[in-house]
Amino acid sequence: MQKRQQAAFTTVHSEGTLFTGDMLQQIAKRETKLGGLTLEDYHLLKSGQFNEVITHAWEEALKAWSEYTRDYQAHPERHLALTREWVLKLLSPLNYGRVQRADVIQTPQRTYAVSHSWQRIPIHLVSSETELDKVVRSSADTRRSSPYSTVQELLNRVDGNFWGIVSNGKLLRLLRKNVSMTRQAYIEFDLEAMMKGEVYADFVLFWLLCHQSRLEGEKLEPVRDSS
Repeated sequence: MQKRQQAAFTTVHSEGTLFTGDMLQQIAKRETKLGGLTLEDYHLLKSGQFNEVITHAWEEALKAWSEYTRDYQAHPERHLALTREWVLKLLSPLNYGRVQRADVIQTPQRTYAVSHSWQRIPIHLVSSETELDKVVRSSADTRRSSPYSTVQELLNRVDGNFWGIVSNGKLLRLLRKNVSMTRQAYIEFDLEAMMKGEVYADFVLFWLLCHQSRLEGEKLEPVRDSS
């Protein structure tokens, strides 16, 4: 299988100051000066090879995407279940294993209903028919908010949660705790364009940034808004 290499990350968008363009390039190249990018940091065996592991994940992703698009065309009424199944298959080779359905999180201010979680990491998977920034009313909450803002507010207001994921199958965003609710900060992967265009270089960055080991956030501090 031919892997397309390109200088720029055409299916990756960084919003805010979570990751700079230079930092993304350095992560993709696994530059040692950044730290935290060794085999051991990703819970891999010393004898293992990054390329082999990522290539396997890529092949699994392409297979899962093909199955998803085929099944979606045949059964569009199952868009929510099929979308969630596709994203969970995408995450599985990134060491998440079997991601569980999440319990509703209640605080004095509001109720947070996200679909899934891995340990303390909220992973909110919505239908491909739902835009990540579109305001909707949750069945478990009287407040109206978008899938993105629900996860971001949860990260900001619930102790112990530093990283989160929200996806509608076409787009996937990696979020971090951010004290500013008015200034968005996330990195977004256009999964649809990545899979259709077989943009392997961008998938490598996706793997390196969204691997389970990256989201073990207990030791991370919230990003401070300097504005």
